[in-house]
Amino acid sequence: MKTASTQLSSALWHNQESRHPYVYTAGMYRRSFLNWDAASSEGQSEVPRRIFTLWTGDGPLPEVRQRGLDALLDSQHGIEIVLVTPKNVHE
Repeated sequence: MKTASTQLSSALWHNQESRHPYVYTAGMYRRSFLNWDAASSEGQSEVPRRIFTLWTGDGPLPEVRQRGLDALLDSQHGIEIVLVTPKNVHE
């Protein structure tokens, strides 16, 4: 629930914004990242599409977790799913 001061502050902001809406002016923000040139993609490669999942238990995945992993595998076509366990964490 909003406090009275928060409601007043919000109402004042909305009133000010409706009378004087914000307009971005690039010249006012010369050092902003918004003015940077996009980096060249020459010589770069695509990031591998891979999802890492983690199981820290000592035993096998419980049935409910296995079903969740199976659903992830079924829904992510073209993306490698890697299950990290205590046995393979150093790979």
